[in-house]
Amino acid sequence: MILQKDVAPEKAKKIMKILGGPFYILNLDEVSNAKPRKALKEPIETAISTEAPEHKCIGSKQIINSREVTSTTEFYAGEVDFGIDLFKRVYMDNSEIKIKPTNLFISPFSIHSALLLAYFGSAGETETNLGEVLRLGDTDKKEAFRSYKAMLYRFLNTANPTSKSYYLGLANKVFFDSSEPLSNYITKLLSEELEEMDFQYKSFESLCMINEWVKNQTKGKIDNFLNESDIYERTRMVLVNAVYFKGDWKHQFNPEKTKTEIFHVSSNKQSFVDMMFQEGRFRHGFCEELMSDILEVPYVGKDISMFILLPSSVKNTLCEVLSKLNGKIWKKALKNIEKVKIEVGIPKFRIEASIYLTEYLENMGLKHALDPSLADFTNFSSNPGLYIEKVKHNAVVELNEEGSEAAAVTAVTVILHARQPKRKKFICNRPFMFMIYDNMIDFILFMGAYQNPES
Repeated sequence: MILQKDVAPEKAKKIMKILGGPFYILNLDEVSNAKPRKALKEPIETAISTEAPEHKCIGSKQIINSREVTSTTEFYAGEVDFGIDLFKRVYMDNSEIKIKPTNLFISPFSIHSALLLAYFGSAGETETNLGEVLRLGDTDKKEAFRSYKAMLYRFLNTANPTSKSYYLGLANKVFFDSSEPLSNYITKLLSEELEEMDFQYKSFESLCMINEWVKNQTKGKIDNFLNESDIYERTRMVLVNAVYFKGDWKHQFNPEKTKTEIFHVSSNKQSFVDMMFQEGRFRHGFCEELMSDILEVPYVGKDISMFILLPSSVKNTLCEVLSKLNGKIWKKALKNIEKVKIEVGIPKFRIEASIYLTEYLENMGLKHALDPSLADFTNFSSNPGLYIEKVKHNAVVELNEEGSEAAAVTAVTVILHARQPKRKKFICNRPFMFMIYDNMIDFILFMGAYQNPES
């Protein structure tokens, strides 16, 4: 997220280079019709503890205790609906997809996390509006922050390069301009996330530093996150979330069985893919509401799985499936899958996407934070006029016989019982959706659509 401030007309913007993950930009503008706001006399929710949640060791792993897991699961319950709603809008509103089938990949969790940073700095109706868009329910900020911290520490405990399990890394940063008078509340609440910058006089250097941070957090998968138009004299804050995942399949595919197969892009267009094959026992089911098969392909460690949603035929398009899909149907479908012996065929692929999300989030109901006359981010700073200018998201995934590697970054800039047919094959030779899903907390890490090998 980038906070920005008005400058004299004669001052030219200092511009910077290449966009990277999802982000939001807040501007500090003097708007004639802006509502006057009072500076905070006392930081709100000063009772929020910034200490790490309780955790214990199990073997070589540390995990949050059962109480924290339950609390965090409840807090992130709305993330699935948020993610599906956002993915649906991006996919179905994308004219390029309608004209020519295009692959898509995003990280709902990264986007949700970046907006959550904005939520912590918001107040009044802006806070209420952000909570509604993020599907936080009746959760107050104290509970939200505790769950946020619990999630951070869970990620820290799994981001272990020496582990024989998966690697799951999460990092959040609030890059703020040295001239911005941060509130005591935010300096205490997000002390570990804050990093001072000089956006006004060293904008290019700041851009390079943020891009380098993103590159490091995503293991080089996402480079040049921000471009020259994203940070300039008015920039006051950049809120960035980066997520990185690398996991090996619990049951790896034999490369010798990978072969070229026909992929049905549509009922009248075909292409070719390198299809990975194996036969084994997988959790599989059929969702009648979506007229689609569902298959779970677990990673080592069992906490994370890839779920593939395969429409029953090419004529049952992904648009039709998405139009019916929601969090309730998805969770119901997951309860109705069971282990069966089945032949599985999945294409090898790589998808990279870079998307501006501001319009989609606005259509989802995000209003106050984007409007300079309504936005209230006085929990960040006593300065009036901060608002979210833009939201951008970058994500990349690569899937092969060994497993998957995925990364995403989001920045907020402020200038502000279904019957299961007895099927013996699950061959992804037509457009399908997939999710990299956290089974422990029940949320969507990454979500994608693969429908054109030539895209």
